[in-house]
Amino acid sequence: MFQHAYLGDEFCESKIPTLSCLKKQYRSVREAGLKLMLASPPSTGRGIARLERLFGFLSTLDDAADIVINDYGVLRLLRKKYPMLRPVLGRLMNKMIRDPRITPALNMPDAPPDALASLQQYGSLPFYKFLREWDI
Repeated sequence: MFQHAYLGDEFCESKIPTLSCLKKQYRSVREAGLKLMLASPPSTGRGIARLERLFGFLSTLDDAADIVINDYGVLRLLRKKYPMLRPVLGRLMNKMIRDPRITPALNMPDAPPDALASLQQYGSLPFYKFLREWDI
């Protein structure tokens, strides 16, 4: 069963939706009984300004959206001005090794357990501490 509908792009700030698009999609998502998950990309000042308009709208809603974060500046804006919106760790910030050449090696029965364990970690202890401190 689906719980969320995603809107936005995690990689390109030129694909940040407009406020009118967000409002329209939000209505459709709620009518479908889902929660909105807004994906945000790495952003320049221009992209952050566009996202701020979207966050402003979302922060006025009773069921504020979750925001996929892929940029530290966007995270700071979200935590500082829109604490009611929930940040979710984006793919570009999770420090996970994503090299497709590794996948076959992980499926091998003789893969070294220590190597396998290190590849399955998302980051270091300081990174986990950072996630807790920023409520991600």
